[in-house]
Amino acid sequence: MERVEADEGEEREETIEEKIERLAVEIQDIQEQGERLLRSLSAITIPPVPEPLLKLRRAVKEKETERELLLEDQRASKVVEEYLKENPSILEKVDECPICLEPIFDIEAAATFLCCGNRVCGDCSTPLIASVGCSSRDLDRGRSGRLRN
Repeated sequence: MERVEADEGEEREETIEEKIERLAVEIQDIQEQGERLLRSLSAITIPPVPEPLLKLRRAVKEKETERELLLEDQRASKVVEEYLKENPSILEKVDECPICLEPIFDIEAAATFLCCGNRVCGDCSTPLIASVGCSSRDLDRGRSGRLRN
C-alpha cells in the first residue's frame, strides 16, 4: 500500500478504493500521452514503433492489470462475505469448549469425555482432569487415543 497525505501533514495507508481510482486516473493519463506521441509521429509514413510509445503501452497494461486484480479481489471478498452471511452454519462447525467457550481448533490437545462425548480444550482439560481425577478409561485425549499429561 502506498502512503498518502492526510489532514495536517499526517500520512496514512491508501485505501483500496483510493488506489483503484488513482490507477484509473494514471491509466487515462498514460493513454493520453501515447495518443499525443502518436499524433506527433503521424507525419512519418509507416514508422517503426518508437521505444517511448512501447513503454507507455506497457505501463498502461501493467496499471490495468493491477487495477483489475484489485477489483477482482474486492469482488471475491464481497462474494465470500455474502456466502458466509447466507450460510452461517459453516462457521458453527467448530467445537466449542463448554468451560472457556473458545473454539477448539487443536483436536490433538483437546480431551473428549467418553461418558458424555463432550470435548474440552487443552487449556481447560488439564486442570479439570486433575480436579475430577479422571482415568484413561474416562477420556480420550486427541486423535491418538493416548492419555497425555
